[in-house]
Amino acid sequence: MNKNKTSLKAGAVLEFKFDELPNTLYGLKKGKRITSRLLACLPKNYTRDSLFPVLVYIAGGDGGSINRENLNYVRKLTADKDFIAVALPLFKKDLDPEEMFKGVLIGAYDDLPMISKCYRKMLKTLFDAVLNIDAKRSLFGGFSNGAHTTAMLVSAVDPFIMKHFSGFYLLDGGCYITSGHKIVVRKKRFIQFVGGSRRYKWRRHLLDFVDANHAMGWQPDVTIVKMPGVEHAFPDEYIPQLRKWFNE
Repeated sequence: MNKNKTSLKAGAVLEFKFDELPNTLYGLKKGKRITSRLLACLPKNYTRDSLFPVLVYIAGGDGGSINRENLNYVRKLTADKDFIAVALPLFKKDLDPEEMFKGVLIGAYDDLPMISKCYRKMLKTLFDAVLNIDAKRSLFGGFSNGAHTTAMLVSAVDPFIMKHFSGFYLLDGGCYITSGHKIVVRKKRFIQFVGGSRRYKWRRHLLDFVDANHAMGWQPDVTIVKMPGVEHAFPDEYIPQLRKWFNE
């Protein structure tokens, strides 16, 4: 692991490399070894004497190579203030081209141990380097495959993720939340954006979670937003609505 030497100041970009971690999903798809990286950017209003939450974003598809372009998109979501923007790669145990979407789809629990281990290592390194992170307001999510990964970690009640994040956002994706009966899960915040009439079935994933909680007399904090006329995408026009949820 290569610890970033950049001083902690407003606008600073932090990069951490993890040579010891498995190949990323992007690397598996490309057929070459890609070193895992975490990129983070401190917001423009960052100071050492205040607490700042983390906003983790995981891209869809194969997750990409995690470069400044990935990080800049996270900064775009946060408007470059109030949150420490973090870009993470995707991980998968192996790649079987005979599976759906040529094997890149994440959601099976055989991928969970690797994903959990990698994110714990990467995020713990960030938390150890930036000591004024506010876990009570930190958020975790992503688009498509990134949303599937997020929902899987929530369903597994991943101890590290549950401890360090208070809410989860799913952008046109997210497999079923199967642990809605767990107190630690139903105390979290959720938002899901769903695009395209053929894709509104994704809405059932969180609705089942809501219905199960209502049956037990619980009122989970869940928001579901339809994006009419949008296929598999998260258009910029919906960013203000997502950003408003970030800051609630």
